Amino acid sequence: MTFDYENTRSILLGMSLEAVMLEKELSGSVANYFGKWLTGQYAIIAREQLADLKGAERFKAIRAVVHDCSLLCRGEQNAERLLVEREWLTLAKEDSFAKYKRTVVHGMETLFKCLKKNPEAMAAFRALADHIRNPNDPEEQEMWKEKTDAEFDPTRSNQIRPNPTKSDHERN
Repeated sequence: MTFDYENTRSILLGMSLEAVMLEKELSGSVANYFGKWLTGQYAIIAREQLADLKGAERFKAIRAVVHDCSLLCRGEQNAERLLVEREWLTLAKEDSFAKYKRTVVHGMETLFKCLKKNPEAMAAFRALADHIRNPNDPEEQEMWKEKTDAEFDPTRSNQIRPNPTKSDHERN
């Protein structure tokens, strides 16, 4: 028996496309919907089997059903836990940016005050800026374009201002 890579690949791509389309139509994971359906089927069969049992055998069967249900729920609980952890991580990132933004802006403003007083440091900083500048970003090109030392102040960018105020808008 030989392995037909192209046939297997096309089958898997078709299956993955079908799964993506189903997830969009269902507004959620196909596995979650399948799991819910499967749980319902399991409950129906378990109920039928438990109806015929009495005493210790019924107790053992109920224990097995409870165990199976807890295993089914564990996956869903883990998925929810991961969602909550992702949300917490996103909030922590946003919080850390907000927490240190004012400090970074203050540090940048202090740096540029010092650079304006020291021409050699300004030349070194311009050389560094030229080296790290992204040539494909027009906004960055505009911000770092050749300016006189009096005009050179990247802290004027709206991207790093902590909380724009009326005076900030007047400066720009």
